[in-house]
Amino acid sequence: MAEHKNQHYTPRCLLKPFTLNGGGRAINLYAIKANKLIPGAPAKTQCARSYLYDEGGALEAALAKLEGDYSNALRRLVNDEYVEDDLNTFRFFAHLQARRTEMAAQRLAALAEETFADMPDAPPMSLRYHMLQSLDACFHTEDRLQGLKTRIIENRSRVDFIIADDPAVFTNRFTEQRLNKPSYGLHSAGLIITMPLTPKLAVMSYDNGVYTVSGLERGRIVIKRDADAILMNELQFINASSTFYFQNWDDRNDYLARFKSVSERRLNKRFRVTYAVLDRESPRRLRRDLSSARRRTPAVGRDAHRAPRRAAGAGGVSRRDGRRRRSPARALRPRSRLQLRAQEW
Repeated sequence: MAEHKNQHYTPRCLLKPFTLNGGGRAINLYAIKANKLIPGAPAKTQCARSYLYDEGGALEAALAKLEGDYSNALRRLVNDEYVEDDLNTFRFFAHLQARRTEMAAQRLAALAEETFADMPDAPPMSLRYHMLQSLDACFHTEDRLQGLKTRIIENRSRVDFIIADDPAVFTNRFTEQRLNKPSYGLHSAGLIITMPLTPKLAVMSYDNGVYTVSGLERGRIVIKRDADAILMNELQFINASSTFYFQNWDDRNDYLARFKSVSERRLNKRFRVTYAVLDRESPRRLRRDLSSARRRTPAVGRDAHRAPRRAAGAGGVSRRDGRRRRSPARALRPRSRLQLRAQEW
């Protein structure tokens, strides 16, 4: 049982490409809370917790199988021999990584604590319980990833990618900038998931019904400007919980300066509890709106003769001014498929 004690929430297969010379033994890091740069720390003990998933090791063994599939896909990618199905592996593994971290379990625990704050009789739930709930949600929502386009990002700039202890980042420029309602759920139109794979490679899954990518080379997104690589690293800086890792020790001061430049954008809280409150006026308002809609909508069939003269004629065209009227039902229709998807979420 002791052999399964040290269980990683960010697996070694993810950290290995960022270790010294890719050897998997030592890795450079910055400890955020301690504000300390540490060279050549043991890679084996990073992002691990005793019996995080289970004590028997069954779940750890199941995750190890998925990690093996990921490692094989990454090896083919590095050797430029990857196949289309490997992209699906990277996409799912990024989703899994977002769900399996200690931070994901802690967020669920904090959410539950706030939700049941007014229920003193609610039974306490362990961190392992929240971890298992998070993993269960991951596997039950796997099918929702099918609508995302996945591409490899190739870094040809002088700035290497770094990786954080919470490396899978969910963003959504569409809901933030166009709808002004940030939403990062798997059903949200405009979702983007990014995760670094090596200092020179990353994966990005995105809603291709919202975004388009130009200038592809062999189907890859190629980064040539240092500024673009820096922006990718900023996502890791913002999403990191307590540590970020990098390969080249000589770049430590540059990474530290970039981290501090975005530290104010790091979130102390990554969820918001919304309570549904019954609006007592809603039924009355609904009846009033329906009654008003009936008066404005042209009658059809056997009751057509009862329609007032000023009502809109066939096709919703007013007999008075010739302008087309927009019915209440039509006004609620989304103007585009993207708006529909946003409304559904």
